[in-house]
Amino acid sequence: MLFLGNLHRGATLRTTGSIFVMGTVEGLLIAGALGDQAAVIVGDISRAAQIRIADTLEIIDKNSYTAQTTSYIDDLHALVHGKVPELSKLR
Repeated sequence: MLFLGNLHRGATLRTTGSIFVMGTVEGLLIAGALGDQAAVIVGDISRAAQIRIADTLEIIDKNSYTAQTTSYIDDLHALVHGKVPELSKLR
């Protein structure tokens, strides 16, 4: 899903696949909602309340995430954050 806009505090964006955010996120992002661990979240998650990919979640606290952040599940089933150029190597 390509989301062009702002996700306000208390709002939830949930999809069965990946999420690409072009605006500000202050709510909850859920990618791979039906268990797709290959889903990714791309965009500025610096102000998000929480992100989830499949059954793995992270509560976002103080961080240095930018609009170039790519979040994915690695081989150890941990939520990892990288940069957008690395996305082509992942999938």
